[in-house]
Amino acid sequence: MSAALNLWRGPAIAEFAGEPFAEADAARLEELRTAAVEARIEAAMALGRHGETVAELERLVVEYPLRERLWAALMLASYRAGRQAEALSAFRSCRTILIEQFGLEPGPALRALEQQILEQAPDLDWRPSAPEPNLPPVVAPPPSAAPVRTQARPLIGRESQLERLDASLRQALDGSPTLALLTGDAGIGKSRLAEELAARARLARALVLCGRCFDGADAPPFWPWTQALRTALADHRPVVESALAASGSTAEHLAPVLPELTMS
Repeated sequence: MSAALNLWRGPAIAEFAGEPFAEADAARLEELRTAAVEARIEAAMALGRHGETVAELERLVVEYPLRERLWAALMLASYRAGRQAEALSAFRSCRTILIEQFGLEPGPALRALEQQILEQAPDLDWRPSAPEPNLPPVVAPPPSAAPVRTQARPLIGRESQLERLDASLRQALDGSPTLALLTGDAGIGKSRLAEELAARARLARALVLCGRCFDGADAPPFWPWTQALRTALADHRPVVESALAASGSTAEHLAPVLPELTMS
């Protein structure tokens, strides 16, 4: 795996950076690379190479400060390297970042790992070929998910709007249906702001679906909604079927515009 990662010459699709048609694929490839980095680190830890792994993880959490899986690996590697205080300090740093940027606490797996470190739980001790305890799962976004924010495209001058959208996002994450409408003249930055919100939602482990309007008379009926639902069917079909059942609808209701629903 290390040899494969060394072949990466990122950023992905750099020659088309900033082009709308390439953003989703670039984000997907970057996510796959980062997941591979996490898997390689866990393999090194399974081999007992904790001391040398800590230094790399300290660099990675600076590069990817919102990835709880990397923070969990840093905590565990530090603890196994005899640096319990640094392991707990890593948890506090992660918690501060999540609260300041999203108003969210770390996930249950990370909190459980902190408690195990405080208790010096025997389950944390390294054993050859032992699975790593309580690390959050790798979740890759669907291919058409909104791209993550990059330093090449910073969001400027939308603090108040983003603050209101963040509040709506927190409400949605708490389980309350929420609707936000972005309006404004063409070119004012509505799509860029929506991309930022989608990236934040995905980092908070929400399912993000996207649909785009077609500026013409020949678009199929309900085109933005069918795009979003097709993504959901391809990657999260049980979620769609469960939502239909909860609403009392059936696949036949949507079959005229979404025939994929009736296909097994």
